[in-house]
Amino acid sequence: MLGSALKTIVDSLTNDSMGDTAFYAMLNAAKDATEGERNWEFLKKLDTTKTLSAGATSSTTFALPTDFGIPLRVSVGSESSHRSLISQGDSRILRDESGSWFIDWINSTYSFTGTEGTGGTVYLLYTRFSPDIISSTSPVWPDRFHRSLAYDVAKQWFYQNAGERQFNWSGEMAAEARRLHDAMVTWDERLKSLSINNSPVDMSFAAQID
Repeated sequence: MLGSALKTIVDSLTNDSMGDTAFYAMLNAAKDATEGERNWEFLKKLDTTKTLSAGATSSTTFALPTDFGIPLRVSVGSESSHRSLISQGDSRILRDESGSWFIDWINSTYSFTGTEGTGGTVYLLYTRFSPDIISSTSPVWPDRFHRSLAYDVAKQWFYQNAGERQFNWSGEMAAEARRLHDAMVTWDERLKSLSINNSPVDMSFAAQID
């Protein structure tokens, strides 16, 4: 559903006509809030564009993907296990010990500790941030869940204008908004279950990140 179509729904729910600037600001804030709630399966992405060379040290940096959101796991080359994510604060102490990696959030880079042995392709799994929605684009979510964004924006609009508008955020609207959100969560849980049941990785590790 295009952003313009979502605006039409919101205008109908609020019995008002929002300005485009306010609407898309609220729409993308609602989108970002929902995407930040959990590690949605449909937002997970594997980056394989980086190569860690033999001899690299903790001072070797790699740029994070531009849509990088939440780190999930990293492995290098033919490794059968994942490297441990440590805080940037611990990177100075552990910089000479291999097997870990850390993120420099200010500079949007990441590095590996120790001196690299054989190296190889970096497999970085992360949850991405989806691009902002505009009038001519759609959320990357499945179409059947797009309307939940319209309800989120309508609720924001009501909260900000409750003293001036006759629009009532009714219990029925709240129930519909919750139904759509819960349906999306249920769908995501099913995807997680499918990925775990068919995954060869250690499930104790998977449980920590999903």
